Amino acid sequence: MTTHLDSVSPPIRVAQASELLRTAANTSLPVVMAGDFNIAADTSLDPSFPAYQAIINAGFTEAWPSKRAPDPGFTAHQAENLLNPTSQLSHRIDLVMLRGRFDVTDISLIGNQQADRTSSGLWPSDHAGVAATLRLPAR
Repeated sequence: MTTHLDSVSPPIRVAQASELLRTAANTSLPVVMAGDFNIAADTSLDPSFPAYQAIINAGFTEAWPSKRAPDPGFTAHQAENLLNPTSQLSHRIDLVMLRGRFDVTDISLIGNQQADRTSSGLWPSDHAGVAATLRLPAR
């Protein structure tokens, strides 16, 4: 499933994460949740971190650190006009969360390198994308 949690209010993010866990993720089947969670997963000091912790407490693991730690995997935020000359990515808020016997065979960021900028100097987005290759082991 994909999601985009509220970007303004940490309490709303916690409520939205709880709703995801009670509804779409309420299954014994393997689950992949991916999207712009607007949760600073890289720091427990961020007010949005309780939403991340709720997902972890529900048995999910995050794909990025499982394969790329200690690389922080920052995905947000470039300047609104996308013209900043150097990357301003400073938090990991775009996540791939897994529950079940998934193997992360690869995971990388897209749109975070100078070479990804357009010929006019724009970053492709204010976020870097996250591309994950997952394998669900055979039964």
